[in-house]
Amino acid sequence: MSTTAALTLVACSGGGDDHASESTTPTAESTGGVDGTAVEQVADEHTTATDTHASDAGDAGHGSSSAGTVSKAAFDELRLQVAELRVEVDRLQVLAGLNTAGETPEEEHESDASHGDTPHWTYEEAERWGELAAEFSACSAGTEQSPIDLAGSIGLDLPNIDTNYRPADATIVDNGHTVQVNVPEAGTLELDGEEYQFVQFHFHAPSEHTIEGDHWPMEWHFVHRAVDGSLAVIGVLVEEGPAWPGFDNLIVSLPLEDGREEVVAGQVDVSSFLPELTAAYHYDGSLTTPPCSEEVSWSVLQGSITMSAEQMAAFSGRLEEPNNRPVQPTNGRVLEKDVSA
Repeated sequence: MSTTAALTLVACSGGGDDHASESTTPTAESTGGVDGTAVEQVADEHTTATDTHASDAGDAGHGSSSAGTVSKAAFDELRLQVAELRVEVDRLQVLAGLNTAGETPEEEHESDASHGDTPHWTYEEAERWGELAAEFSACSAGTEQSPIDLAGSIGLDLPNIDTNYRPADATIVDNGHTVQVNVPEAGTLELDGEEYQFVQFHFHAPSEHTIEGDHWPMEWHFVHRAVDGSLAVIGVLVEEGPAWPGFDNLIVSLPLEDGREEVVAGQVDVSSFLPELTAAYHYDGSLTTPPCSEEVSWSVLQGSITMSAEQMAAFSGRLEEPNNRPVQPTNGRVLEKDVSA
């Protein structure tokens, strides 16, 4: 089932060796993607330096004797340190909601599909996504696609969404399709007895979900991922109105260049972006971007938040076109509406 994969969340979502020395532990900036070749290059340069040092020492102690060499034990120890560093980098990237190539679930799908002759996709050609590549076939052949119109839902007394969020460090990036905020340590969501780790949130303008055909000016998707890789996404609809304070820190942290990831000023509290009313519409759907995988449990909140026109423009103005996928057929799916609030 989204996004916010390809979360491309997720969202977009590992383990590793926690014994790598402190001097080799990557910083938070390195979780955006580390080139394994560069790590090997560091090892090679270190080895070369060791060889040179050993050679100099040998010349000094033995005149014109044979050139010095690093011992096998020292070389093996260096290689072990490099291996441990790689594992630690992979672990931190997983904690950041990325794969080991530094990609979100949505970006991973998009990257996989971009190899070979697969064309780059745009929202302008959304109706043709399924024709662009075999990996995108679910976009046209799938029967549980998102977004949908939320009218005609069945009112039920459903359990409330159980979130356990906490303020955490974040990064922000304009990936060409949306602005995405990565907050890998923001906490968890429990839904239908399963726990999902928060990965990232991003926007669509206008909204992707509609009610009786009506769009909102903007919609934010909060992407969570379970251990088994399944996704749970909370959709928050936005009305134009008073500025919502939480977005100000994101706006001042927006990268100057597309594709460049920046650290958000101050910590991000995901709960501060949710409305007071968290009763939701629930249904099973898909990612709203290629490859449109049907692996998402959707919860679109009935309550909405407000953003000023200037705040919305700071995000949507970065894109050349609207980034909302057209609504998809429900195909007989059960759409539930929590009426317990």
